[in-house]
Amino acid sequence: MLINLQDGHPQDFWTDFPKLFLEPMQNNLKRLLLYSSLRIGFSPKVDFRSAHFPHLKSLTLGFFAFCRDWQFDWILSHADTLVEINLDSCSILFQVYYTTVNWLDEDGFPRGDVDPGEHVAEFNRSPPYQTRWYEVFQRFADELGLLREFRFGISDGWRSDESVRVGGGWQSVPRMPWEAERAIENQIFNGAYIAYMGWDDIYESCSEFDLEDLDDEERARVDPPPQCRDEDEAALRKLLEKLGKDGSLKKDDSKVDYSERFGWKTTNGDVVD
Repeated sequence: MLINLQDGHPQDFWTDFPKLFLEPMQNNLKRLLLYSSLRIGFSPKVDFRSAHFPHLKSLTLGFFAFCRDWQFDWILSHADTLVEINLDSCSILFQVYYTTVNWLDEDGFPRGDVDPGEHVAEFNRSPPYQTRWYEVFQRFADELGLLREFRFGISDGWRSDESVRVGGGWQSVPRMPWEAERAIENQIFNGAYIAYMGWDDIYESCSEFDLEDLDDEERARVDPPPQCRDEDEAALRKLLEKLGKDGSLKKDDSKVDYSERFGWKTTNGDVVD
């Protein structure tokens, strides 16, 4: 399924997406590939819980931001049938920052009907999302008894950013891959954890944080990214080996000098690197 969203607000589209496109296919769908050139999951919010596929064997998500346990629970609810999962450029959203009054609803998702230009407030942040990938991989290993194929990383099908019109404005988004999910090289990539900057309406990986417009007090309220790559890689290897796959991972050797940029420290006082 290929849908080109040219007009309207993407939040409206993704709110209605499960009802319009997924629920009608519940009884027949065996393979679901869902990609978006706009990162979805938080903003725009996507809630799949109204749709359950009793015959789903293969699930691929591309450019998805996980920020609630129920998003993983929805995947696990298909344990009786799932044999393949591909997560292509999917990330955990560990923190949300914003400067707009009443920007979030009671569930902690953007309302979509608040004019940020009229309700500017001080720098704020939502409660952090504490789930980490190593916990997710362990749950998959423990609870998906039929799983035979699992891929986590970034496929080589993504292309350079292009400008597209979204809801009356322009955004730079990547070109989505086409049938490249089975070419994903397993890795814990730098963008496996991301934050959302509400004032720019963008997601950013830890290496992309741009805090120059924040004063020292506001910058001090920015949380350091999760430091659990070793745990994530070990859990991913364990899951792959349980499936009888090669546990070797593609290395992402890029590093961020957090000490120079933000002065972040670990609990024992050492600089985060």
